[in-house]
Amino acid sequence: MCWVRILGNLKSFNGKKHVTAARIFRVTDYNEIFFHQLEALQAHLFFTKGPLGENNQPTSDAASGVPSAYTSGGAIGGGVDEYAGHTPLAKRMLIWIKSNTTSDDGVIMTDIARGVKDSGASAREIS
Repeated sequence: MCWVRILGNLKSFNGKKHVTAARIFRVTDYNEIFFHQLEALQAHLFFTKGPLGENNQPTSDAASGVPSAYTSGGAIGGGVDEYAGHTPLAKRMLIWIKSNTTSDDGVIMTDIARGVKDSGASAREIS
């Protein structure tokens, strides 16, 4: 039996999910297996509990209902800005994307640029 590490992308197009493998490496050091498990655990905690704040304390707890950057519960009647922590331009772009898309196929950058053109941002800043 042999362990491998695969680097690639997960993409969604027309409602279908695809995995593209860019590189495949043979695992020669068993510590890579433990590294993967720790990396997966860290990613899970990051997306369920949010990033760590001061003194390495969680900034929120999904079970307590306190919103984080990865939950939208605070924006519904709670008065908490779900885009807190983003730059004003990023906030405008996220709001435009959320209100002008209906699928997960992606958005063309020039459409976003047209949508936020009154912000005075250049195409380079948007991309």
